[in-house]
Amino acid sequence: MPFRFNFCPQCGKKIIFFIEEKDINTGEYPAPVYIHHNDDSCGKVSTFYVDSLLRVSYTSTEKKPGAITTLETLNSISDRKKRKKP
Repeated sequence: MPFRFNFCPQCGKKIIFFIEEKDINTGEYPAPVYIHHNDDSCGKVSTFYVDSLLRVSYTSTEKKPGAITTLETLNSISDRKKRKKP
């Protein structure tokens, strides 16, 4: 379960999110996935496109069709620890 660092295309702040293969359509690469920037100052949804290794290829500020899930960004290190499997 990799977590990724990137920047929100809406506000430019650094974001962190977890992504798994089940979160994307593996029949289409780069695969779109919606990322909701879970922050009071932004709160917007953007489309991120990931490759087969779940690395972000490029982003769009618009919510483009094709994604199968919306992922929430993490707010802190404690959020990361909650998502880790034992």
